[in-house]
Amino acid sequence: MTKAEVRSIVVAELLAVQEAIGCGPPVITDETRPIGDLDKFDSQLAEDTTATILRKLGAPDDTKSPFTMREDGKYFTLDRVVDHFFLAVGAKEAHAHAGR
Repeated sequence: MTKAEVRSIVVAELLAVQEAIGCGPPVITDETRPIGDLDKFDSQLAEDTTATILRKLGAPDDTKSPFTMREDGKYFTLDRVVDHFFLAVGAKEAHAHAGR
């Protein structure tokens, strides 16, 4: 799975969450910080969203939510969130190849 495919899944899920909680469709860029920039998107929604994304990616569900991770006191941007999910998928794929 490519990073672009992972990004597409993450963005689609964020848009679905925003719609489900009654918020208008946000503009999401690589610099968007989901916690802080998206209406009503908090740590609880972040955990639920992470679980859904991990299921869709087929990645281990023991992965910490990148939405709640911070760097220099600020929550991760979408770009960093996608990197984290991409690494989780890569770890799953590496483990699958090692078993062959």
